[in-house]
Amino acid sequence: MRKLSLLELAASKPKRNVRQGSVIISVILVIALLALGVIVGGVAIRHQLVQEFGDAATALDHLDQSYSYSIRIDANRNGDFTDDGPPCSASYNDPAPTLTDPDGAPSAGIVFTVPTDGEGPAPMFTPVFP
Repeated sequence: MRKLSLLELAASKPKRNVRQGSVIISVILVIALLALGVIVGGVAIRHQLVQEFGDAATALDHLDQSYSYSIRIDANRNGDFTDDGPPCSASYNDPAPTLTDPDGAPSAGIVFTVPTDGEGPAPMFTPVFP
């Protein structure tokens, strides 16, 4: 076996260090890309959840829950409901929907507002009603 000179030994060592350094840099780069992907995916999921909740709120608001009823009571217990006076009745007229969902607009008027300068408060839901 041949002995390596000091010069040959010094020349061969940096190559291995360079290879190790490039592996570490590539691993750091992959981790950074994965972290960015997780952040972007989380934001997309948040927006879709808000959209679904807004759609559900709009759908519930558009349900017509109006009702009315009238009950006649046989107070005399003679089988004739016409001689006992006015019927007992109640009704409720559901008002028109207040939430709208136009094309291209945020569902149910829910908008995320994020401060543009510095480290402000956390993003908040801001309802916008037309």
